[in-house]
Amino acid sequence: MSTEDNKAIVRRYVEEVWTKRNIDALEEVYPGPDLVEQYGPAGQGLPSLGDAKEYVRKVQAAFPDLSVTIEDMIAEGDRIAVRTTWRGTYMGEAIGDIPPTGQSVSGFGTVIWGITDGKIAQVFGTSLDSELDRLGLWEFLMSHGEVCWKHPFYH
Repeated sequence: MSTEDNKAIVRRYVEEVWTKRNIDALEEVYPGPDLVEQYGPAGQGLPSLGDAKEYVRKVQAAFPDLSVTIEDMIAEGDRIAVRTTWRGTYMGEAIGDIPPTGQSVSGFGTVIWGITDGKIAQVFGTSLDSELDRLGLWEFLMSHGEVCWKHPFYH
């Protein structure tokens, strides 16, 4: 696949799954076990597509006005670097045992995506800023976010 094709895969994931809330679009980019590098304990399997969809659903239900903006996208071969801004108000469903606060938060992060055979096979990135920490949500979101891309979600 070309660099432009790989960029389109990541752009589609961000726009369809997170911005347009089309959780079923995960099916297009979710990797098979043969595409994911093993970093975790031996025998750790790839979480199911259903687990990934449920994670996205929970985040979107907690932040019903969530928006994700791609600020920059740079690519070389099968690696795509993306800088995003996430904004939302914690006014929906509770995350873990933390009730909604009605507080708006924003986060900024950079992720390098590895694409293999048209699927997202690797995710390496920086953490979003500390506003989610202040609400007590960061640990829950990152530990449960691993269901999408196997251990480690952020490496």
